Amino acid sequence: MTLLQEGAGFDVATTGELGLMRSVGARPEATIHMHPIKRDQDIRDALDFGCTTFVIDNIDELLKFTAYRAQAELLLRVSFRGKDAAVDLSRKFGCGRQDVPAMLAEAAKLGIRIKGLSFHVGSQSMTSAAHVDAIRACRPFYTPGAFVGAEHLTVLDIGGGMPVDYTQHGLDLNEFCKPINAALAEYPQRVRIIAEPGRVLSAPIMKSVSTVMGRALRGGLWWYYLDDGVYGA
Repeated sequence: MTLLQEGAGFDVATTGELGLMRSVGARPEATIHMHPIKRDQDIRDALDFGCTTFVIDNIDELLKFTAYRAQAELLLRVSFRGKDAAVDLSRKFGCGRQDVPAMLAEAAKLGIRIKGLSFHVGSQSMTSAAHVDAIRACRPFYTPGAFVGAEHLTVLDIGGGMPVDYTQHGLDLNEFCKPINAALAEYPQRVRIIAEPGRVLSAPIMKSVSTVMGRALRGGLWWYYLDDGVYGA
């Protein structure tokens, strides 16, 4: 509710999350369906809610929108590996940079509007270098006339991955973002910049407390077992 009151937008990945958005009164136009791989039912559920922006990353997903070309707009997710990230999400999602022109051209041929590019360099990135590299690598695609369909690109989603200072070593988020802002300044004013800050917003509001249930000596090392874990928490 706090984010809603502050005017934030929301990314959703499931029909259940759409239901949550509906229950709290989120504006449908302020939501984006971010999961690059979707069932037809997922698309229809989102459109029924009023969410009309979707993320794709391959030709099969693009073809799923031929029936919804009059209702939906797309963001094309591009893969940029985040070597400094705790979780490298680009190993699982995103098309290669070299595939972007063909995807834009195919969408134009099908009459489907790709309105921007997106990327996510990974969760808990400890330097902003990967963000900067991705931002600058995407910049040429926003030059009208350079590629078929480039004239429709008016959004850039820079994903999330901004780090949380769990170890209290004085990580300065403002300093982290300075090179990112400098790279974004190279884009024309017509391009809307959006981001997906998740961990950096949610991590500071809570602490997880667990207890040690037991221990076992395995391979010469003591293993300690907790009553909660990454997936439970």
